[in-house]
Amino acid sequence: MTFLKKNSLVTRVLVLFIIFNMISIFVFTLFIFQKDRQKTIQNIETTIQEIAMEKAEVINLTMDHAANESENLAMWTMEYVSNTIDMTLPSDYLKSKEGVLYRKKSGIQRSESHSSIFFPANIPLNNERIQIINATEKLEPQFKALFERTNYYQWAYIATEDGLLRIYPYSGIDMYKPFHQQKYDPFYVVANEENNPERKTVWTKPYVDYLGTGWMITCTSPLYQGDKFFGVACVDVRLDTLQKNFLADFRLSDTGFAYVLDRKGDIIYHPDFLPVGDKQGQMFLTNIIHDTHISNEYKGALENILSSEGVGFVNYFDRSNNDKKKLIAYAPIEGQDWIIAVEIAYDDYMAMGTLNTSNFLLYILIISITLLIFSIFLYEQYSKPIIALEKQAQNIAKGKYELIDSPSNHMEIKALSDAFNIMCIEIKRFTESLIQKNKEIESIFNSIGGLLMIISPEYDIIMLNENGKKAFEKGLNPIGEKCYCALLNGSERCKDCKVERVIRTKKPAYSRMAIKGEFFSNGYFPILDFEKEVVEVVIHSQRITKSVLMEKELLQTEKLAGIGQVSSAIAHELKNPLAIIRGSSYLLEAYTKELEDPRVEEVIHTISSTVESAEKTIYNLLDFSGQSKGNLEWIDVTKVINQILFLSNRERIQKNIITEMQFDTEPLLFYGEVEPLKIIMQNIISNALNALPEEGILVIQGRYIKDERQKLELTVKDNGSGIPEQVLENIYNPFFTTDTTGKGTGLGLWITKMMVKKMEGEILIETQEGKGTTFTVKLPVIKGKRGMNGR
Repeated sequence: MTFLKKNSLVTRVLVLFIIFNMISIFVFTLFIFQKDRQKTIQNIETTIQEIAMEKAEVINLTMDHAANESENLAMWTMEYVSNTIDMTLPSDYLKSKEGVLYRKKSGIQRSESHSSIFFPANIPLNNERIQIINATEKLEPQFKALFERTNYYQWAYIATEDGLLRIYPYSGIDMYKPFHQQKYDPFYVVANEENNPERKTVWTKPYVDYLGTGWMITCTSPLYQGDKFFGVACVDVRLDTLQKNFLADFRLSDTGFAYVLDRKGDIIYHPDFLPVGDKQGQMFLTNIIHDTHISNEYKGALENILSSEGVGFVNYFDRSNNDKKKLIAYAPIEGQDWIIAVEIAYDDYMAMGTLNTSNFLLYILIISITLLIFSIFLYEQYSKPIIALEKQAQNIAKGKYELIDSPSNHMEIKALSDAFNIMCIEIKRFTESLIQKNKEIESIFNSIGGLLMIISPEYDIIMLNENGKKAFEKGLNPIGEKCYCALLNGSERCKDCKVERVIRTKKPAYSRMAIKGEFFSNGYFPILDFEKEVVEVVIHSQRITKSVLMEKELLQTEKLAGIGQVSSAIAHELKNPLAIIRGSSYLLEAYTKELEDPRVEEVIHTISSTVESAEKTIYNLLDFSGQSKGNLEWIDVTKVINQILFLSNRERIQKNIITEMQFDTEPLLFYGEVEPLKIIMQNIISNALNALPEEGILVIQGRYIKDERQKLELTVKDNGSGIPEQVLENIYNPFFTTDTTGKGTGLGLWITKMMVKKMEGEILIETQEGKGTTFTVKLPVIKGKRGMNGR
C-alpha cells in the first residue's frame, strides 16, 4: 500500500495506535478480573429502573401514535360520511351466494393501496348504506399513509352499527359467517356507548384476530354523528409485534425479560404466560395473581407493583429456582391502565462486574500518561498543519478565496491542502453563480402578477414582490410586519387562517376572500426544510372580481336558457291543441248562430277568451326566457316586470300576496341591454317576495324623472318585517346572506349593485323594522346620453 511509507503520517499513527492498544489491552486484562461486587449492587437497581422507564416511555409514545392514527381515521371517516352524496354502488362490489356484500379482487390490481369490505347478508342495502360504503372507500389514501408512516400495524379498519366492515390492506372475507355483526366483537364492544361513555380512544385486551393473523390488541376510536353512536375506527397491533419491537430487545442478561400487566393484574404480555388458542374473537383474560400457579413471594411482589402509583422496584426470592434473588423494576405506561415490569436475577447481572477503585485509578493514570505522549506527537505532526488548513477554511467562509502552500511535507496533509485549494476555486465559482441565480429568481418573483409574498410560521412578512408593494401606501414598508396587521389592519390572525392550516397539514391551500367589495383568489404554498417541516409559506393573491361577476351572469343566463328550452317544448306541444280548440270554437259559433241562445254564446266566448289567454301566457314566457344577443335596443320595462311577476305567480298565490303596479306612463321605455335589467329587477323582486308575510303587499312603481339627464326610476316596496340596522350595513357585501335554508349565496344584491353601477345608475334602500323596505333603482334612459333624443 503506497500510503504506508516511512514519511507517512498514517504509518506513524497506525504504529502508535497498535502500541497504545497493546498496552491498553494488557493493562485492562490485568485488572478486569478484579470485580467490585458492592459497586455492582449499588448500580443494578438504578440501571434496571431506567430501563423500565425507557421502555414505558417508548410503549407510551407508540400507543399515543396509534391512538392519534385511529382518531385521525375517525375524523376523516365522519368528514367523508358527511360530504359524500354518491348513492351508486361501484361495479367491483358484488354479493356472494350467501348474500354477503364484498369487494371483488379479480379484474383490478389489488394491493396494499386498496381496501376490502364485509357487509352482512341479513342487513338490507339501502341508499344510506351505499352512501356510507362509498364514503369509507375514500379513506384509502389515509389507510395507505398510515401504513407508510409505521410498519408495525397489522390492520386498519372502520366498523359501523349496520355491520359494515372496511378493512385495509385488502383481505378476503371467507372467515366471516354471512350474518356476522362487528358490534359484538371485542374491538367494538370496548368502545360502544355502554362501555365508553366518555367517547375516549381505548385499547382492547389481547384477542384472536378474525382474519387469522393471530393474537391482537386493538386501538379503537368511537365514531359519533352528533350524539348518535355510528361505529368505530381501529388500528390493530399483533401481540408478537409488540413483544418483538418493545419487549424482546433486552440485553442485560440471559434471564432478564420484560412484561406488561394492567392494574387489575390481567396479562397483556408475559413470556411465561403466553395466550393459547385460535378461535375467532377469543380473548386472553388470564390474571397473573388469581389464574396462575406462581410462588407466594412472586405474587406478593406483583401485588406491591399493582398497588403502586409511580415508578419503583421490588425484590423477592424465587423459591422455585434455588432461592435466587430477583429484582423487578416497574413503571406505569402514561395514558393507559398498564404497567411494564423488567425482571432480572441479581447474580446474572452482577456477573458483568466492575473494576476495583484503586486499580481503576492506576489504570487511568497509565492511560493518561500514554495519551499525553500520544497527544504531543499528534499536535506537532498533525494538529499544527490542520490548524493552518482550518484558518484557510475560515478565510473561505469570510469570502477570502486565497490559495496557500501545503503547511506540512506529509503526503496526506499535502494532498488535503491541494484539495482545499481546489475547493476554494470551486466555492468562488459556485458563489458567483449563486448570486447570479438569486438575481434571476428575484426578477421572476417581481414579474409575477398580483400580490406575492413569503411569510414565516409566525406570520411575519419576509419578502414581497413589486406588484404587492403597490397595495400599500407609498413609502410604507410591510417587511417584518404581521401579515394580518399589514394587509387587514387586524390585531390577531384571521379566523379560519389558511396559513395555519398549511403549517399544520404541510399541504397547499386555497381560498376566496372579499375585501371592500372586491374578490381575491388566494393560494398558500408551504416551503419545507430537509426534515419536512414548514419554514416559510408563499402567498399569491389576485383580484378576481370581474370573473366572479361573469360567473354569476353566466349562471343566470344559463338558468333563463333552461326556462326557454322548457317553454319552447311546452309551446310546441300546446300550439296544435290550442289551434284545434280555437277552430272548433269558430265552427260552434257558426253552427249555433241561428239558435240565438245567450248561454251557448257565453260558453263559446269563454272558450275563445281562455284559448287567447293561454296563447298569451306561452308567448310571454318565451319572450322573457329568450336569449339576448347583447344588442342595445328600446326595452319595454313594464313588459319585463310583468314577465318576472308571471314567473313568481306560484309563490305569490301560495302566500296570497297582493301586487300593485303603478306606472306614470305605459309603456315605460329604456334603451340598453335587456339581460342586465332582467337580473336587476328579478333579484330585487325575489328578495321582496321572500321578505313578505302571508297576505303581504308588493308595490312596483315606475316613472321618468328629470335632473341632469332624464332617468328611469323603478321602485319595489314591501310591507315585510324590514331590515335590521346591523344587516343593512352589510347588505351589499358579497357572500353576506341571512338565508337560513342554504339556498342563498349572498351575491344577489352585490351583483345587482355592480350591474346598476355599470349601467351608470344608482340603487337606494329605505327600511323600517316592522314596516317594510323600499328599493329604488335609477337608470339613465339612454346610457351616456342626455334626454331621449336617441329614441
